[in-house]
Amino acid sequence: MREVKPSRTCWRPLPETAVLSLDADMVCLSACETGLGEVKRGDGMVGLSRAFMVAGADRVGVSLWCIDDETTAEFMTLMYQKVMQEGKFYSRAYREVKAEFRRSEDFDHPYYWAAFVLYE
Repeated sequence: MREVKPSRTCWRPLPETAVLSLDADMVCLSACETGLGEVKRGDGMVGLSRAFMVAGADRVGVSLWCIDDETTAEFMTLMYQKVMQEGKFYSRAYREVKAEFRRSEDFDHPYYWAAFVLYE
């Protein structure tokens, strides 16, 4: 297994995201911790994922913790190849790449694949 080198340069969302008018099949936020949010009384979970869904995205892909750039690039490249070249749905592409990571020697630890989540 490769050495885990967490990144500390995480992007934070802008509150204006939810008022965007999107017609997006998929919004992919592969930066660190883009899937995190806060529980707000009366609103439930509030975060970037929900904001993009409210703004009109059909799907939002996020990460739940900081993952090194090499791993993220590998995951996203494989996922988009499955969608764009093989014609698979995003949800299936996510599942397949996670399964491939679990079977590999370099990315088998959950740190490398479990952070990537797709909301539909």
